[in-house]
This record gives sequence, C-alpha cells and structure tokens, in this order.
Amino acid sequence: MTIAVQRERYYACYILRFTDEEYRVLKNCAKTKGISLEKGVKVAFFETIEENDDLECFEKAYAPYRKDRRTDTLDEVEKELKNDRCPTEFGSRK
Repeated sequence: MTIAVQRERYYACYILRFTDEEYRVLKNCAKTKGISLEKGVKVAFFETIEENDDLECFEKAYAPYRKDRRTDTLDEVEKELKNDRCPTEFGSRK
C-alpha cells in the first residue's frame, strides 16, 4: 500500500508492507467500518499516538502518588482551592 502525504506543494509517499494475512485483516476491518483501507490505517495510526500521549500524561500525573501514596479528601482539596489565589467556584480571590 502506498500512502501519499501532502506537504506544502507536493506529496510524500510512504510504502507499508503487509503480509497477506495482515492485509486481509486490515481490509476486512476497514470494510466493516465502511472506510477505505488507507483511512483505516491513518485512523489507527493517530489513535495510537493519542493513546500513547494520554498514557504519558497519566504516568506524569501518577508519579507523585507512586512516590508517597498520599491522597487528599474532597474537603482537603476544597480547602486548598479556597486558600489558592485564583478564583474558583469554591472560593473567591483574596
């Protein structure tokens, strides 16, 4: 399968090689979803990138918890937000 990518005034082409079995699976999946094989590969590619980005964000956010296993109750979070210098629905600017 050849993929053409428009870059400014020209197209860059990429060739992806699939086994017969991989091609059959991809083609059937695209057909089931009512899209072209090219569109199916593109969607899968960008969904994978998005999932990896989401996972990376999760790992960064979860790292501090892994370090000390401390959690805050909702009351503690609301109290912290009230003491914060930014306006929120829980408190006003001080």
